Amino acid sequence: ELGALNYSQAHGWMQYGTACSPANTIFDFGFYDGADGQAYLDGGFCVIGVEADPVLVQQAVNNFAVWMATGQLRVANVAISPSSANSQWTTFYTSKCTREWNSFYK
Repeated sequence: ELGALNYSQAHGWMQYGTACSPANTIFDFGFYDGADGQAYLDGGFCVIGVEADPVLVQQAVNNFAVWMATGQLRVANVAISPSSANSQWTTFYTSKCTREWNSFYK
């Protein structure tokens, strides 16, 4: 992780302390294991990861601590639903097979 951060800095993609802005920020909805977000971080982008599963969020906090410390990554433990959400959107189901299949649909 630290090596990747150093790589993006060394290649001029992200300078330490460079402020995140709308122009260099990627939203990763369904952060899951962070693989997609990692690719953007390696490219020097700032990433906002959105993940509904609190277990996956804790894993992200542990696995991406260096990126979070620099402010290049932020992770929100929230779920997104339609503004006209009804009871269908109130229960989040965790898949017994793989967390990648977590859903509001049972």
